[in-house]
Amino acid sequence: MAKAVVIYYSRTGNTKHMAEVIADAIQKEGVECDLKSISEIDASKLLNYDAIIIGSPTYYGTMAAEIKALLDESVNFHGRLDGKIGGAFSSSANVGGGNETTVLDIINYDTFNYPHSLLLHPQVVLSHINRGGYIAW
Repeated sequence: MAKAVVIYYSRTGNTKHMAEVIADAIQKEGVECDLKSISEIDASKLLNYDAIIIGSPTYYGTMAAEIKALLDESVNFHGRLDGKIGGAFSSSANVGGGNETTVLDIINYDTFNYPHSLLLHPQVVLSHINRGGYIAW
């Protein structure tokens, strides 16, 4: 059976809420899915999953330092993440808060941005505006 992980960092709870919704939707499709805050996972554990979805609040148009630290650590596994399904999502306080650049920063990070790495299917998904969430990819 396929296994996915949704990893998130959330200071105010908005990104956590988005992560919970995404993990629930994955499970409803019959895929085993773990939900992990950034403090509950290290990069070596990424190898245990078929799909990796990462969520971060947007800070000054990019990902939180806690998410970047995980991605920095994951470069030790170049090539071993090949073919895994990947995704990213972000929250911000308002429209135009930099969600798009945050998502692009995550999916274009060196760990994932080389030939035959994570399989990405671009699709914009809008979240409930009152919860602070705005875009997923």
